Amino acid sequence: MWDSCFTELKLDYEATKNLGIGNVVMSDEISAGGDIWRIHCYPHGLKQADKGVYLSLFLRFLSKSSTRNVTAIFDTFLMNRDGTPSLIHSYHCVKTFPSPSPARPSPRTAPCSPLARRSSERSSLAPMADAKMPCITLHDIQPSTFKILLRFMYTDALPRDDEELDKSCSSTVELLQNLLAAADMYHLDRLKLLCAAKLWACVSAETVATVLCCAETHGCQELKTRCLDFFVVDENFKVAVLTEGYFRLMQSCPSVIDEIRARVQVKPR
Repeated sequence: MWDSCFTELKLDYEATKNLGIGNVVMSDEISAGGDIWRIHCYPHGLKQADKGVYLSLFLRFLSKSSTRNVTAIFDTFLMNRDGTPSLIHSYHCVKTFPSPSPARPSPRTAPCSPLARRSSERSSLAPMADAKMPCITLHDIQPSTFKILLRFMYTDALPRDDEELDKSCSSTVELLQNLLAAADMYHLDRLKLLCAAKLWACVSAETVATVLCCAETHGCQELKTRCLDFFVVDENFKVAVLTEGYFRLMQSCPSVIDEIRARVQVKPR
C-alpha cells in the first residue's frame, strides 16, 4: 500500500541554543501507509563527532504490530523565510524497515538521517558520510523526462526554449505532456503550472484535442477551460475533430466530448 504525508517541524533556534549534542526535539506522531512514524530532530547533532554544528533528522518507525517490510521515502527540506521550500537545502533518503523477528521484537527505529550544517546566517544540507542509497526503479516515466524533472527540482527552472529538450520526443507538445504527467505523479505543483503554461502556448487546431485530454487527465482546470474555449471556435473545431487527438479524447475522456457538444451551437441550414 502506497501513501504519503507532509509534516512541518518548527524549531525556535534561539530556544535550542542551550541544548547539548544528543538532545532531541520530537514531532507529533505521523500516520502514513497505515503505520505510525515520528521525526526526531537533534538541533546540534546526535554524536560528539558532529561538533554541534550539524542538525540531524531521523525518521522513526513506531508501529509494533506490523509484520511486513516497510519502505519509506523520506524527503526533507528547509523552509525559506517566505515560507517556500528550499530546493538547494534538501535531502532525499530511502530506507527499508525490515519486519520484526523473534530475535528482534522491538519496534523498528532504524533512522533515515540527513544532516544539516548550521551557522548563524544560513543552513545547508549534506548527506551522511556512510549513507548508502539503494537503486530505485521508477515506472511510468521516460528517462529523458525524468532528467528534466530532476533538473527542475534542483534549479527550479525548465530548459530554455532554444535548448534541445529531448531528441526522443516527436514534438514539444509530447514532451510537455510527459513532463506534466510526471509532475502530477510526484506532486510538483509549480512544475505542473509551468508545463500547462507552455502547453497552452503550443495549442493549435491540430494539437488542442491532445492538450485538452492531458489537461483533463491531470487536473489542470485552467488549461482545460482555455482549450475548450479555443476548441469550439468554428474554424478550430472543423480542424480539431479530424485529428487523432480528438479520437483519443473520445475514448479517454467522453465527459469532455459532452462538454464540447454542449458548447457547440448547431447552425440551422
